[in-house]
This record gives sequence, structure tokens and C-alpha cells, in this order.
Amino acid sequence: MKKEGICYTLIFKNEGGKAGASIPHSHAQIISLPVIPPKIATESQAVDDYIDSHGSCPYCDVIKSERNGPRVIIDDDYFFVLAPYASESPYGVWFLPKRHVRTLGDLNGKEKLSLAKALKKVLTKLDEIDVAYNYFIQNSLDLESHHLIIKLSPRPNVWAGLELGTGIIINSVAPEEAAKFYRK
Repeated sequence: MKKEGICYTLIFKNEGGKAGASIPHSHAQIISLPVIPPKIATESQAVDDYIDSHGSCPYCDVIKSERNGPRVIIDDDYFFVLAPYASESPYGVWFLPKRHVRTLGDLNGKEKLSLAKALKKVLTKLDEIDVAYNYFIQNSLDLESHHLIIKLSPRPNVWAGLELGTGIIINSVAPEEAAKFYRK
């Protein structure tokens, strides 16, 4: 990320054919780009706009507002894991460190262990029903006010004409039901 000419580095995992996995064994990838991808730029701007209007981090506020809600999957001392409202995919999950950190590298040992346990629990549930998935580690864009987030996008179905033609995503699983599935 510190190399000249690199604007964004994405760490991700594709698991299963529907997730685009082209290599049969489990693996993750790191891709560095000379541009900030449009989706990341749009999300970053939305975070900036939220901070400007509320004076706080939107992800920290999500943790506070969702803490006792029906979409919570895991809430331990270090990580908050939930099925987000209006996820792009059925059974989508967000992993948020409770401490406001910018990058995966900023996590301490206890936070990394908490994340590993949370990932194992959630991914084991997806393995039980044989669902392909992608997850993305979204480090901040070098802004202290932004928060690390890891987004999991299960791929139980294939996007069709509506999704591909319009970008409007149909998610047939309510986040409250997804959270119940993961908590079992």
C-alpha cells in the first residue's frame, strides 16, 4: 500500500465456483491497483458525508445501534459481527472491530484471534449448506476517520437479468433470518 503508484490494495477470498474461484484449493488473493475502484470511492464518500453530518463514524454507530438487535451474529470483546440491513447477497455478513482501526495490520493479537474465531464460525455454517462465498477486507483509504470492515458475500444464487441489467439486487433472505442461521 505504501508503494508509489498504488492507490488501493484489496485482500479477498473466492470460495467455490459460483464465487469465481478458478483454483480448486482454498486460497486468498491480494491485488494492488493504480486507481481507487468506483465502489470503494463511493463508499468512502458516503462515510465522509456521514462523518460530516453526524460527527461520528458510521460503523462505530452501527455497532452501538445494532448491539441488542436481531441482526447480531457475534458480539464479543473485540469484534462485532452482524447480518447487515439490505445486504447485496443472502446471508451477507459484516465483521467490524470494536476498536476503531483503519487496517487489518492495526489489529492486535486478541482482536486477530477474535476475528479468526468469528470467521471460522460463520464460514463453517456456509460450508454446512455448501454455499460459495467471497469476502473482502476493506482497509480505509488512508483516512484516520475511516474504519476497517470485512464484508462476506455468500453466493447461493446466480444474478439474473434484473441484477445484471440494473444493478438492483434481489435478496430473498431477511438479515434477521440470516443472523438466526449463523447463531444456531
